[in-house]
Amino acid sequence: MKKLLIAMMLGGVTVVASAQYTFDVLQYSTEELRGTSRFMSMAGSMGGLGGDLSAINVNPGGIGIYRSSDVSVTPSLEFLKSTVNGTDFTRTRVQLNQVGYAGALRINSDVMPYFNWAVSYNRKYSARRRYAGGAKGIPTSITNYLADWATSTTVPASDLSTNSYNSSTGADWNQILAYNNNLMIETGNADYSGLGVEGTYGENEFEVEEWGHSDEYNLTFGGNIRNKVYWGIGFTYAEMEYKAYKYYGEVLTNTVIYKDAARSAGMDGDAAFGFSDGMRTVGDGFKFKAGVIYKPVNELRLGLAFHTPTWFKMKDTYTTTVSAAFYDGNTELYTKEGSTPTNSVWYTYNTPWHFVGSMGIVAGKSGLINLEYECVANSTMRIGDEDFNNYPDATDEIKDYLQASHTVRVGGEYRVSKDVSLRAGYSYQTSPVKQEVREDKVDVIVSGSCPAYSFDKSVQYITAGLGYHHGGFYADLAYVYKKRDGEYRSVPANYAFQNNPLPALGAGLKDSNSRISLTLGLRF
Repeated sequence: MKKLLIAMMLGGVTVVASAQYTFDVLQYSTEELRGTSRFMSMAGSMGGLGGDLSAINVNPGGIGIYRSSDVSVTPSLEFLKSTVNGTDFTRTRVQLNQVGYAGALRINSDVMPYFNWAVSYNRKYSARRRYAGGAKGIPTSITNYLADWATSTTVPASDLSTNSYNSSTGADWNQILAYNNNLMIETGNADYSGLGVEGTYGENEFEVEEWGHSDEYNLTFGGNIRNKVYWGIGFTYAEMEYKAYKYYGEVLTNTVIYKDAARSAGMDGDAAFGFSDGMRTVGDGFKFKAGVIYKPVNELRLGLAFHTPTWFKMKDTYTTTVSAAFYDGNTELYTKEGSTPTNSVWYTYNTPWHFVGSMGIVAGKSGLINLEYECVANSTMRIGDEDFNNYPDATDEIKDYLQASHTVRVGGEYRVSKDVSLRAGYSYQTSPVKQEVREDKVDVIVSGSCPAYSFDKSVQYITAGLGYHHGGFYADLAYVYKKRDGEYRSVPANYAFQNNPLPALGAGLKDSNSRISLTLGLRF
């Protein structure tokens, strides 16, 4: 394949803030299993047990369990692997998962014997993924989709040939870039044709690379009532950064092209072109958490918690570049290249509501187990202007594409001796994307000039760990295996080429990541 090497800068911007579509903000709301090693080794299933600096960030009521001070730090070593079309991409890195302190103040009261507080840092999500692939004998071209879109909206060529975006014209950047770089042929007044015609054959390729993180800084207060009801409230400052590079390219043989850069006439020939998108998003915001744990008997603890959305203020930088080369057989006729201008956009974004229910069972001093269910109401996400006024179109898309995701977690601990404990856990999360979207029955609108997006079908964690406790000192070791199944899509679903509906071009995407973490802590 004649792959186009397109230089890309992580700067520039989308056309308008509402161009941050559903699958972009869905990425920003992602959370991973991270925290103390004890918490991770039990698959994050500690909402009914408490007494852990990461567990209290799931259910703040767990802070009421504390009877002494606690300080800990957790670094980790991570092994990342993404697989698409049988090709693996691997990376290794070191991360800091959490740092925290909890304090307990004894109160001379039979009603509330302790008042507790905690401050902590937690990494909630860390993106570092690269995947690439392609296919031969592709059934259509992305240029056909762009041309049909411009034709259906009757965009005149005078609007497409502009060098500065004006949303009132009805043209979008991908149409403008395609037209100005000879990837769309004008066949009539506001009537356009792409490069894929009857008899055209070719291949495509794609590449995606993601960087980023989401961090939380938590302040939690709580206590207990007569050692039966443990309560807590939490205030969280969150900050995030996400960067992505997306490339999509095609090589087409036996197509119809312009014979020169001036678009003077058409001819049969070959074409090779590619779109590259570069994006950087930063944001910060606040949210509130509250939770309780009820202990009807010493062996049973029932937990309930909710998290409000994080109200983020965001800033995007975004740029798109298109490069194209046109051939008559093996002879290169000419090349074209264009880029969007560089700007900045500010907007607001609300993450989903979270609801968590837990049941913890304590078997004396020998062991414990916790069962947990979490619902993430993804359809409650919102995108708006700088004053948090929602964009109606973006809100409708979120409701059309997304559904609640459900997570079931189970974790247990068994004390094999006075100082040593064994732990294990399992977690399963369903897809946040509706079934009809996953099955390509719905056309998806995406940001940028590459009509491409990805989503998770399921996420699983299998965990194990070992704990050592002597006096006030403790050391916990955890192993976390994450298996994520997803899909990559390019060209909207059900796009009809030559009146034949075709499925979206895409590939299965799998992540198999391992993490080893060590928590060192002291209770005093």
